Amino acid sequence: MSYLKKMSDYKKKLTMIFYTSFESPKEKDFNAEETSIKEGKFKLLLLILANFFLSLILAIISLIFLLIKIVLMIYHSIKSFLYLLYCSILQIFKIKRKKFKRCNSGFKCGECHSNKKITLILDLDNTLIFSSVNKIENAKNYAIMDNKFYVYKRPHLDIFLNTLSQLCDIYIYTAATKEYADKIIDYIDKNKIISNRFYRHDCLNMSNVYYKDVSRYNFEEKKLIIIDDSPHCHVSHNGM
Repeated sequence: MSYLKKMSDYKKKLTMIFYTSFESPKEKDFNAEETSIKEGKFKLLLLILANFFLSLILAIISLIFLLIKIVLMIYHSIKSFLYLLYCSILQIFKIKRKKFKRCNSGFKCGECHSNKKITLILDLDNTLIFSSVNKIENAKNYAIMDNKFYVYKRPHLDIFLNTLSQLCDIYIYTAATKEYADKIIDYIDKNKIISNRFYRHDCLNMSNVYYKDVSRYNFEEKKLIIIDDSPHCHVSHNGM
């Protein structure tokens, strides 16, 4: 009997050792896995919230810039409309504005070379010259500007300018920027016969469409000739 009792106690000890050595680590691994899953879910939730708030901030910034752009467009449109209305009123009542611009010779526009009778205002691109990033084969009378684009003179342009300079006061009115236009005008006007130059900042900006307004200068309309490939860009259609 004592032998059987010892065997029973030994069996119980083995069972306890088995459960403590096998079951407990399994439960620990299960708890650790459950904890890591919870941590992973928490990190994923933080990542989702961070992306949401970042997207929200970017959307708000984009909306602010869009609103600023809309406000500026409305402002420029109202300003341009009022200016056009002002010009129309001046033309209807034939009122001349006391607003001049100095030309290269130091005189006020419309007053220099008073012995001449005609004022000639010329456009630049597609009127006097043609510019392109591509080279035209067999073309003559061209120059390369800033190693970026080719400028081609209209045929007989030099004769045209030299001849008319004896009869007219010649001005160039372009919607191009000053930096771009000056290089080209310096190239085609070697003899310095052009009285003055008007650029994009001298135009009326209406929704990124630039209108040329010669009425702001002291030109006599009856003696004014405008040559432009886009006549609709002129506020006052005085001339040809």
